[in-house]
Amino acid sequence: ADGPHYGTMLVGDSPFQNVTFINNPVYVYPLESIDDGNKVRFLRGIWSFQVTPTADDWSSMVSGGPFSFMAGQEITVAFAMVYGENEADLLANADAAAAAYNPGTPVSENLPIKVFQLEQNHPNPFNPSTTIKFTVAHEGHVRVAVYDVSGRLVKTLVDEVRAAGEYPIIWDGTDSAGNRMSSGTYLYRYSSADETATRKMTLVK
Repeated sequence: ADGPHYGTMLVGDSPFQNVTFINNPVYVYPLESIDDGNKVRFLRGIWSFQVTPTADDWSSMVSGGPFSFMAGQEITVAFAMVYGENEADLLANADAAAAAYNPGTPVSENLPIKVFQLEQNHPNPFNPSTTIKFTVAHEGHVRVAVYDVSGRLVKTLVDEVRAAGEYPIIWDGTDSAGNRMSSGTYLYRYSSADETATRKMTLVK
């Protein structure tokens, strides 16, 4: 219940047909693939599990349609795989994916949808330095700073305008004066006009 959460969603104007969970040990692994009869039932919603009743290995299946088109016509159905640290984060990222989808410029490896994300630092715990990665969804002023657990500012790592994209930054375990910080838990906080997020990291010596 406390996350993380994930989901698969239709984006654009595709008619919604069905979303269901598939219990992999039951329907997938014994046959190594879902047989056609089961596949049709899942896609049409005849068999539909909206909630996983047990802690097991599950997959999600989303289908779109029905569609009507003439021979030679093309239909584009777009899906987004969405992740969130919790349910509210998942829903916010789903809204962002829906807003960012543009059928005139479909998503590709060269044109990914940028959705805000503040990743867990790596390595963690760390000594003497660690890398923090974040994704800016829209160009704007971004601030990333490190605080101690009492909320005192330790060091500002980023305080400038950044274009949409993914960025790595390094904290070397020092404060703004260049002094080495002691072992302990620290917070790093991302803030912009649209987003705010905080994560914990641990410095060990």
